Amino acid sequence: GMTQFIVLYVYDAAGKPVWYVMPGGSWNAGQNAYTGALYLPTSSPFSAYDASAFKANASVGTATVTYASASTATLTYTINGISGSKNIQRQVFATDDGIPKLQVGDLWWGGAEQNGWGVNIAQQGRTLFPVWYTYDASGKDVWYAMPGGTWSGTTYSGDLYAITSSAWLGATYNPASFAPVKVGTMSLSFIDQNTATMTYTVNNVTQAKAIVRQPF
Repeated sequence: GMTQFIVLYVYDAAGKPVWYVMPGGSWNAGQNAYTGALYLPTSSPFSAYDASAFKANASVGTATVTYASASTATLTYTINGISGSKNIQRQVFATDDGIPKLQVGDLWWGGAEQNGWGVNIAQQGRTLFPVWYTYDASGKDVWYAMPGGTWSGTTYSGDLYAITSSAWLGATYNPASFAPVKVGTMSLSFIDQNTATMTYTVNNVTQAKAIVRQPF
């Protein structure tokens, strides 16, 4: 409906990947600006996930996305007392070939028993761009990206990357610092447009999880 679930995939002061989540908010009177609270959750490592360890924690700030059009917007935020503003736009990474296909672009999760992590699957044409937001060995935020892949039947597979880059909060972002490192692979096997199995190998850890679209 009108609810937005926004995740910022950015970098901490050391350039390590971190994510802030805004799981809801409210529109202004003109319905062109959406504002909500931001959180920095913690939980157990993805390799031994325990949903009882998930903590949303207190809000670290707020963010507003003000839409100038369907493709351009301004992100303004205050996180841990630091405020900033960024111009953002839709990211084009593929074209639509017009061939009928599964439509799977959405926010996915492992259900209530896996509460606290998820996969955002962006889809353009037959190309998927999944970003998996989860937790490292210490239970801190980390995210992995699979910026493309190939289909085999209803299974989409590709290389999975961990990324370091320039500090983002309270700093001038330097894209020259962007450094993706392959840490494994991931496959998404779709049973239908609403259910799938996510199989991954990350740093020699191989696991499979059932995932579904996340209602919010």
